[in-house]
Amino acid sequence: MSRAEEVEAPPERVFAVLEDPALLADLVPPFLEAELVSGPWMIREGVGIHWHMALRGVGFDWRVEV
Repeated sequence: MSRAEEVEAPPERVFAVLEDPALLADLVPPFLEAELVSGPWMIREGVGIHWHMALRGVGFDWRVEV
């Protein structure tokens, strides 16, 4: 599956996510209630990040491999 999304923020704020995955929660719409479950302290190729989100009370996990 593939999806593209345009983020309306300055590049330095968007790419700060590459330094700290917890910052991604600032880019996710608040209604998704994003919570970082596990991930590295710095993102690099091959690492995994696990998020838990909820939409209208329905929880789901989002796992990403960089």
